[in-house]
Amino acid sequence: MSLTEPPKISVIIPHYNPNSHFFKDSIQSILVQSYTNWEAIIVNDGSPQKSTKFLEDFIKSLDDKRFKIISHKTNQGVASAKKTGVENSIGEIIVFLDTDDFHFPWYYNEINDHFSNNPECLILATSSYQHITTKKRKVFF
Repeated sequence: MSLTEPPKISVIIPHYNPNSHFFKDSIQSILVQSYTNWEAIIVNDGSPQKSTKFLEDFIKSLDDKRFKIISHKTNQGVASAKKTGVENSIGEIIVFLDTDDFHFPWYYNEINDHFSNNPECLILATSSYQHITTKKRKVFF
C-alpha cells in the first residue's frame, strides 16, 4: 500500500445472464462511490450470446477504464467466477458484488477506513441487509 495513494479496491462481479435492469443498478452503485480508487472486474461466466452482447455494449458505453471483462467460455459457477476475478485483480482490498445487489455510495470509504484503522484485520464481513418494496420491484441490499 502506498502512503500517498489509498489502497485500490477490486470489485469482483460474477455475471451469468442477469436481469439487465438489476445489473445496471449494480454497476451504477459502483460509479457513484465517494471512494474512487477501485477497479471492477466482471467475470462473464459463459452467459448466452444475447447477455454477453448486452454486457459488452453496456460496459463500453460507460467509457471507464476501471471496468474489465473476463470471459469463461462455459458456465463454471459463481465460485469459479469469483476465483477468476480475484486471480485477475490488482487491488489490496477485494469486495464482491452480485448482479442483483448494489453498494451504498459510502461503502468503499467505510471498508477502507476499517482496514486503515485496524491494520491487524485481514477479513471484514458485513451482513446488513434491508428490504425495500416499491410498486415496481423489491430491492434487497
